[in-house]
Order: sequence, then C-alpha cells, then structure tokens
Amino acid sequence: MSCRPSIFNFHGVRVRVQTDDAEVRARIENDFAFFVREELPNSEGMDFEIRALRLAPDASRLPDGRASVYTPRNICYSDSSRTWMDYFGKALAVYDRRAGVVEATTTDAHLLTEIVYLTILSRVSELLEERGLHRVHALAIERNGEAALFLMPSGCGKSTLALQLLQSESDLRILAEDSPFVDAQGRVHPFPLRIGVLGDVPRGIDPKHVTEQRRMEFAPKRLISLDAFPGRFAAEPARARLVFLGHRHTRPGCRFQPATTRTTWKELARHMIIGVGLYQGVEFLLSSSLRDLVQMRRRMVSRVRAAHALTRAADIFELDLGPGPEANARSIVHELRALELGCLSQPPEPLEAAQKIA
Repeated sequence: MSCRPSIFNFHGVRVRVQTDDAEVRARIENDFAFFVREELPNSEGMDFEIRALRLAPDASRLPDGRASVYTPRNICYSDSSRTWMDYFGKALAVYDRRAGVVEATTTDAHLLTEIVYLTILSRVSELLEERGLHRVHALAIERNGEAALFLMPSGCGKSTLALQLLQSESDLRILAEDSPFVDAQGRVHPFPLRIGVLGDVPRGIDPKHVTEQRRMEFAPKRLISLDAFPGRFAAEPARARLVFLGHRHTRPGCRFQPATTRTTWKELARHMIIGVGLYQGVEFLLSSSLRDLVQMRRRMVSRVRAAHALTRAADIFELDLGPGPEANARSIVHELRALELGCLSQPPEPLEAAQKIA
C-alpha cells in the first residue's frame, strides 16, 4: 500500500487505517478529524487495524458454511476466530478477531468509506465500554465546563440544531453532534464527528468544507467538516448539568417541563442502555459464547451505572421542539442561560490522566 497509514486516538483507543486509495484516506480523516494523530513508525500499541482496499471482492474467500447473521446490507458467516461480511457481492469485509484486523475490499470508494466508518464507530464504542465510557445518542453542548445533552430520536433535528448553534453568536461549544460518551461520574466526553445533513447545506458554510457521501441504505448526505467551525468544539470532558428529552412538535417554539422518573429511564434505556439509536456496525460480530454473553451483561450493568450518574448529576426536562430550527436554536440558547449552564460555583473535578484524550 503506497499511502501512509492514518492513526487515530479515541480517548486512548488507538486505531490504524491502512488504504491504497488517497480518496478513501482523505474521507476517513475528515470523518474523524478530531482524533487524527501523527503517524507512528509501526503498528505497535494499536488496539485494532483496518485495511481498506479498492479491489473487487473475492467471493472465493467466503467459508463453506451456513450464514450466521442476516442484515439489510450484508450476510455474515463466522467461525471461532473470524467473521466474513458479504455485502451482496459489492464488497467483502473479513474480521480476524484474534489479530484485531478488519480487511475490506470493494471498487466503490463511497461504500469502502462507509464500511470503514461504521466499523471504527462500532469497535471503538466496544473498547471504550470496556474502559467505562458509554455512548449516548444525543447532541451534547458545553459552556464553561458544564454540559447539556439533548436526547432525541433520529430525524428529530439534532444535526440541524447543532448547525444552528454553531452558526449562532453564543459561546456554546459542541461536545458531540450525535454520540458523546458518559462515564460513571456523569462526565460527558467529547466525540465530535463531521456533521451530515440531508438536502441543502446551510448558507454561510464554505463549499470547500463540504463533501458528499453516498450510503448503502439511505439517501446521500452532505458532510460538513469540523474545519468549517474553528474553535466551536470542546476538547475536554464536561460535567453533566442538564439533560433534555427532546421530541419534534407541530406547534412553533420550544416548550419544556421537568421530566418524570419513568420518562427519564424510558428515554435513557432507548438512547443509552439497551439501544443508542445508532447503527452498531459490527456489534453482530460478537459470538454467542458464554464468555461473550457474560461480557455483554457486564457492559449493560456499566451502562446503567453511567445512566444513573446522569440522573444524579443533571436536571432533566422534556423538550418539545417546533418546526422552526432557527427559532428553536434561539430559544435554547436563551433557556440555557436562564438555567445557568456554565455558571459554575467551582471548577469541575480533574479527570484521571487515562481518561483524557491522549
């Protein structure tokens, strides 16, 4: 492979992506720009590696056996150490669990990028969970070391709201547009990714920061690089202060009220504990061994602890968002100030060194 490898550090989880295609490499580095690190001389210290090849998939590599998992985008086959993911002849990905290597082959740059992107998200989430950091499906914003989370269903407007806030004159910063991580102390860890939008890109964003991504199952997205909003992304964890359980509403304007305990746990289960509202690209690679089932149970217990930490640390509200994104953003900025987000009486407790971004 002629291109230099891309090295990423996700809160201590180190990933190496090796590809022979400059376009795919540029797309992946744009996706995870916040986590790009300088090239290392070799792969020592890597938690896993992905090899992305612009080649026609070789169906002869598939094992002789019955499929183990069926999804709308692929069919999977597994043995004791490997999983093969056949994207209906368009691509093939082979995951060697013992070596910690995923090799993906396809002639389609967009499909190859999507496979790498989803694989990184899933495997990194899995490894961070082992370290006590759990992903929550939410928009997370920060001000002066305090965080507000907006737990909202897919399609409810998190990306639109994030863009409105980024283009506003407020001093709010984004921790994550779709999937921050929360620890057992209720601290919210940054996980900003490029921002994907359907339809037209908002006015005022330089076209040089926008690329298009064709996707397997869904309509194409336009991806806006973090470079379009310099200084508007938080780099350090923040203490959870407010949680909003958001829903779209036909009435204009924003309305919120204190959430009941039942509603709070129902939404936390949906967006954090049982499901996170996000496609878990290779979670199905887990085998059904007793060891794996025990490990999953431990993760679920850890997720509940982190969710409980959120309920103890933050004030929680139900939030109805009207159809006007600009008006919603203005209302939210106003309400966050009224609720004194970021008006700390004392600074947040320092994090352990291992929990900071290396």
